[in-house]
Amino acid sequence: TGGCKVWRQEWIIPLLSARVILVAYDADPTGDEAADAIIRLSPRMRRVKVPIGKDITEYWQQGGDVRAWIEGLVAGCG
Repeated sequence: TGGCKVWRQEWIIPLLSARVILVAYDADPTGDEAADAIIRLSPRMRRVKVPIGKDITEYWQQGGDVRAWIEGLVAGCG
């Protein structure tokens, strides 16, 4: 996608009907800054960080179950 400095307005259209929107940028200062900016767009947005690693790819590479992690996050938002 070009990293956390890229946001395209058309990406919001498929998200409009979502009850909650999980924002999972890298767990570093740049990712935190980008996440802080984007979660201001809607109160339905929630900043989440992977339990292990810097980003979702590292989490998966270290054996993390991405599907279970996301399902748990969504269940906790209900």
